[in-house]
Amino acid sequence: MQYARRLTEGVKMSKNVGAVTEVAGVAWHTIGALVNKKRGERELTRRRALPCRVLLVDETSVGKGHQYMTVLYDGEKDHMLAMLPGRTKATLTRFFRDQGPAWREGVEVVRADGSTPYRSAIEQYLPKAQHVLDRFHVVRWFGQSLIQLRRDLQRRVHGERPPAWEPSLFRSRRLLLKRGDRLTHAEQEQLRELFDQYPSLETGWQALQELHQIYQAADLEEAHQALARFAALYETGHIPQYRKTVNTILRWSNQTLAFHTTGRATNAKIEAAN
Repeated sequence: MQYARRLTEGVKMSKNVGAVTEVAGVAWHTIGALVNKKRGERELTRRRALPCRVLLVDETSVGKGHQYMTVLYDGEKDHMLAMLPGRTKATLTRFFRDQGPAWREGVEVVRADGSTPYRSAIEQYLPKAQHVLDRFHVVRWFGQSLIQLRRDLQRRVHGERPPAWEPSLFRSRRLLLKRGDRLTHAEQEQLRELFDQYPSLETGWQALQELHQIYQAADLEEAHQALARFAALYETGHIPQYRKTVNTILRWSNQTLAFHTTGRATNAKIEAAN
């Protein structure tokens, strides 16, 4: 570390990377990487000193998923604040503590994925901020319920030897996750034929559409109505695969519906940055 510091200081003093490479006996790109890293650290320090009203939190993997990082982003100034090793409560706790109480008081909205450790740290250190569960993660979770329903139907026993897969069900795996208002006429006909054969699949698909309507709703009241329609479909007993979805809604209902009280924004910026 001391050697790297001396190299960057040498570049700063001489303003000549070539001269430093000759004296130190290291490659040009090595010096450039050290200088850029130092500049990046100074820039992140400067950004973290500024107040932040909308904080975005997400995780990303590096090294083919072998290591996870927690990424923090200023949603209004549109810039990165930090990339921290790990994705635990302790990771986020250290960041909040380092930022200090004045900075934390300025955070009014925090958008994050459905991480329980993140939620715990946010509730402890940002108790006044509105915590929003990111829309992308909610839809992905709820889509898993419909995927499970389709798979269960595929594995249903047909006589003594069940087929390895049902062709019509398998080919519809992506179509079923598509929003109803984005279907073409041909796709609507394809789903209608499928639902005639598998009525429970139609109920599951309709339930997913109501969950989409939580976000398509014009305001919080319409979102509650969509949630009530979803509950009514679940109560029919035709889609037990949605039990996990119901439990998720109960655990994260306030954070999910906060989408309508915080400007309907998402974590799209930080997802793109990742």
